[in-house]
Amino acid sequence: MKSIKNSFLIILIIFTLTAELSSCARFYYSVAVKRNDKSTVVAPASDSNGSADEEEAGESIFSTDRNWFGDMPYVNIEIISGDGLKLAGYWLPYLSDDRKLTKNTVILVHGYSMDAFSMSSFARYYFNELGFNVLAVDARGHGASGGDYIGFGWHERFDIIDWADEVSKLTGDDSSIVLHGISMGGATVMMSSGEQLPDTVVCIVEDCGYTSVQDELTYQLKHFRNIDNPGLVKRTSRYTKKKAGYSFEEASALIQVAEASVPLFFIHGGADTFVPTEMVYRLYDACSCEKELFIAEGAEHARAWELANTEYRDRLKAFLINSGFNI
Repeated sequence: MKSIKNSFLIILIIFTLTAELSSCARFYYSVAVKRNDKSTVVAPASDSNGSADEEEAGESIFSTDRNWFGDMPYVNIEIISGDGLKLAGYWLPYLSDDRKLTKNTVILVHGYSMDAFSMSSFARYYFNELGFNVLAVDARGHGASGGDYIGFGWHERFDIIDWADEVSKLTGDDSSIVLHGISMGGATVMMSSGEQLPDTVVCIVEDCGYTSVQDELTYQLKHFRNIDNPGLVKRTSRYTKKKAGYSFEEASALIQVAEASVPLFFIHGGADTFVPTEMVYRLYDACSCEKELFIAEGAEHARAWELANTEYRDRLKAFLINSGFNI
């Protein structure tokens, strides 16, 4: 009888712990993966080392030039994703003095909990200084795009390919495209690199992207929430697979860059504690195609453009030229 009671107690404890873990998984899905108007899964304003989060960075480069972009004659365009979502983009064509549309285009991909216009500072550089068409896009689950979940770059990788095809419709099959993403957008363009890209995609620029969703969320929970629980991450991943159709384990930029066929420019802040700097070294080593690496010393997450602007611009332009752009 005692043995039966002990067995029942053990089963009850396991059931309770499992139920609690499932409840936690649903909670973390709701705040991290489910579409939210305002992100709650970001680093605190500063950690013990004084690093700033993406939201705080939003007061710097992510708000810079928003008015400039908003005042430009951009065109709202929409496409339908492979799984039926409406995706929103903002097309700013560059016309030469003889009114001809340039063949050079940048597709700008924003970070987590942001929108296309957070990339306005990059848009202004590409448009004014390089003479590129600009297509800034709202990722699924963000801005004016549809979707009730965030794919952390995994499902978005196919959306970016669809956007590249749309650019070809606007500029012709002889167009040249660079994909440029920051943070989650950086992971997105890296994840797209392992797919069959359109011939029009010449190269990829990623700024402070992560190795994989599993690595990043595990790190976030441990570093900012003091939760070291691989079981919770796995359970949330399984719940995400059920609700959103992908798991954290499969959403790997590290695996994708190993299959890349176009040059990649890896950029990261040397003082990044939000997406730790060590991730970019693993990504760079995993990439077997033509590649470059730029570490902006002292720059925290998503601050390389702001704190090392001259070197960033110079190295970016050189990379684009070396990749085949006529600038």
